[in-house]
Amino acid sequence: MHLINKIAVALCVIGYSFTVNATVSLPVIFQSNMVLQRDKQVAIWGFGDSGEKVMIDFNGQVYNAITGKNRTWSITLSSKSAG
Repeated sequence: MHLINKIAVALCVIGYSFTVNATVSLPVIFQSNMVLQRDKQVAIWGFGDSGEKVMIDFNGQVYNAITGKNRTWSITLSSKSAG
């Protein structure tokens, strides 16, 4: 194998080893077409890698959280009227 090919393969291996895939997940209770109670704050929670940033964009308002050391996160959505 030529030196340039060896270097390219080494760089690919090194780059791949630094790739991190983090996943944020929700409990099955949160699903598409779910109904939220009006005029009440709603707690949304889930799981992810420690330090993972979580953003929820709901009804034109953005909420942020960071997953804790226990690998959980929680966001409380403001109360909304019907509609």
